[in-house]
Amino acid sequence: MLLYSPKWLFLIPGGLLAIAGLGILFALAPGPIAIGGIKFDVHSMVLGMICALTGSQVVLTGLFAKVYAHVEKLDEDPAMERVFGWMDLERGLLIAGIVFVAGFAINLGVLAEWIGTDFHTLNALRPALVGGTLMALGVQGIFSAFFFSILGIEKR
Repeated sequence: MLLYSPKWLFLIPGGLLAIAGLGILFALAPGPIAIGGIKFDVHSMVLGMICALTGSQVVLTGLFAKVYAHVEKLDEDPAMERVFGWMDLERGLLIAGIVFVAGFAINLGVLAEWIGTDFHTLNALRPALVGGTLMALGVQGIFSAFFFSILGIEKR
């Protein structure tokens, strides 16, 4: 059952969770937001980070199931042919690498700011959360690209 319906079980719920999490994270990156007397701040950013990472992992699990079902000829999905035609190991590594490097650059900026204060107290939680999330998503993407490549090998 999991192989025949990854779209509804993994891809859509995970995608919505990841998009909502990233939306919360990036909306609050500049500063707190008050909506109807409720103030959303760094704790909401942490929730957004958790949602983004969890949702992306659920999506990746669904994609793993799609690739496996396609290779084993359990699911004849023309969209998967297009995906295999466009996405390969190198493109996956490039995209995930860019996401990781973006997060690393943000956190490098936080480190530089901390060094500039002679390692005293630093209030840079917002960029650190964004950078850390991007780094984690990049690492997930890098190792997922390798796993997709392995899964995509057809038996002879």
